[in-house]
Amino acid sequence: MKTSLYRPRMPRPPATAALLRAIMAGLLLVPASPANAQQAQVPAEPMSYLGGQWLERDDRDRQERSDRVLAHLELAPGMRVADLGTGTGFYARRFAAKVGADGVVYGIDIQPEMLALLEQKTAEEGVKGIVPVLSTPNDPKIPGPVDLVFLADVYHEIAEPLPVQQHVREALEYGGRVVLLEYRAEDETGDGIKPDHRMSVRQVVQEWGRAGFRLVELHTDLPSQHMIVLAQDDDPAFAEGGVQHHDLLEARAAGRVGLEISGDSETEVRLRVRNLTRDRLVLTAAAGTRFVGGPGTTQTEMLARRDLLVVVREGRSEEIDVAVIPRRWDRKTPGGRDSLEIRAVGADDPEARLMAAVQGGMFKPSPTVPRAYAPQTPEVERAAVWMVLEDAAWANVRDDLGVRGLPAEYAAAFGLALASEGGLDVTSRPVWLSRAEIFPGLQSEELRRWALGWMIRRRP
Repeated sequence: MKTSLYRPRMPRPPATAALLRAIMAGLLLVPASPANAQQAQVPAEPMSYLGGQWLERDDRDRQERSDRVLAHLELAPGMRVADLGTGTGFYARRFAAKVGADGVVYGIDIQPEMLALLEQKTAEEGVKGIVPVLSTPNDPKIPGPVDLVFLADVYHEIAEPLPVQQHVREALEYGGRVVLLEYRAEDETGDGIKPDHRMSVRQVVQEWGRAGFRLVELHTDLPSQHMIVLAQDDDPAFAEGGVQHHDLLEARAAGRVGLEISGDSETEVRLRVRNLTRDRLVLTAAAGTRFVGGPGTTQTEMLARRDLLVVVREGRSEEIDVAVIPRRWDRKTPGGRDSLEIRAVGADDPEARLMAAVQGGMFKPSPTVPRAYAPQTPEVERAAVWMVLEDAAWANVRDDLGVRGLPAEYAAAFGLALASEGGLDVTSRPVWLSRAEIFPGLQSEELRRWALGWMIRRRP
C-alpha cells in the first residue's frame, strides 16, 4: 500500500521556538566530517524575465513529466502552497487547480516583471487562487503558514541559501514539506543544462541538512531532474517511514550495506550495493571517490567523475556503473573480473577539490569575467587529473587528449583552468613548463584571459 507523504497539520512543539532561534543564530550549523563533507554549489545567475517564454515552451510538460511531479506532490483541496521562484507560474497554475477554492497558492518571485507575466497567464487562462508575492533574494516573504514550499529549478540560483532556508522553516507547518526539482549532476541526463544549473542529491541534502531539514523522499522517475522531498528534522509527522540518507562509505562501515566492486573498463566501475536494513536507503558519495585495485593487483587507481547516487529498497540490491577517470596516464586499467576497493576522500583532499571543480564545469577567466564553462568531456577531465594530481609532463599525455574534435591543447588548458578553480596551484606542475606550446594558438578568449592572469601572477 502506498504511504502518503502528506501529513495533517500539527501543532509546533514548544521546544521548536528555541531550536529555530538556535538555527538562525548559526549555533546548530555543525560542519560535516571530512569523509562526509561536500564542496558547496556555485550559485547560478538567476534567470531573467526576458527568458520567461522558455518556461512556457510547448514541450515542457513532456520534458519534465509534470504529470508525475503533480502525482508525487499529492496536493489536496484546502492546502496552502508557496511556489518560490514561480516565474510565469507554470507549476503555480497547475497547483491552483488541485488545492481548489479553499486553498491558496503563493506565486513568489524576486522579479516584478515575472509576476506581471504570471498575472497575464492567469488572466488568459482564468485561473483563480494564486496570490503574487514580490520577494527579495534573501527573504521569500511567504505570507503565512504553508503546507508545501516548492522550488522548481530555483534553489541553485540562490546566492545565500541559509537566510532563505531559515524563512522557509519559519513558514512551514509541521507535517509540511519542501520539494525541490533540480537537474541531475550525477549522470548525463542533465547535461543539456549548464553545469551551474544542476545539483546532486548529496549537495542538496547536505546544504539543507545544515539548515535543519532532512530527506524524507526521493523520486527518481523524472527524465532529467531529481525530485527531492525534505521536512524539518524535528517534525514528528515524519518520525517513521520515508527514506534514510547516508554517505555510502559510512553506511558500509556501519553495516547497513554490503558492497561488491569490479572493474569494467577505463571509463566505468561496476558497483553492486546490498541493503542490509529494513529502510529504503539513499546513498551518496563525493566526486573524487577512489577505486583501487585489490591486494596483489597492479591496476591504476580510478576516480569517480561525479557525485555518486544509489537508491536501494529494503533487503534488496542495486547495481550502478560509476563513471571514472584513470588516475595515471600510463595506466593498467581493470577488467570486468578484477575486484576493486573503494576509498573515501576528505573535502580538503586534492582529489575531492579537483573533481568537485570538474563536476562544477566552470572557471573564472578574470576579475571582470566571473565565470566561463569548460567542455565536460573525459579528455578535459583526464587532463586535469593527469597533469595536476599526477604531475604528467605535456609530452606524456598530449597524444591521449586530442580526440572528439577537441584539440589536445584545449583539453589541457581547460583542465588546468578547472584545477585552478579547485584551489590547486597549476603553475607548480611540470606541464606549466610547456605553456608556450599549449596557450598561444588558443582561440578561446576566456582561456587566454585565464592563462594571462596566471602568467602575470607568476612573474618573478
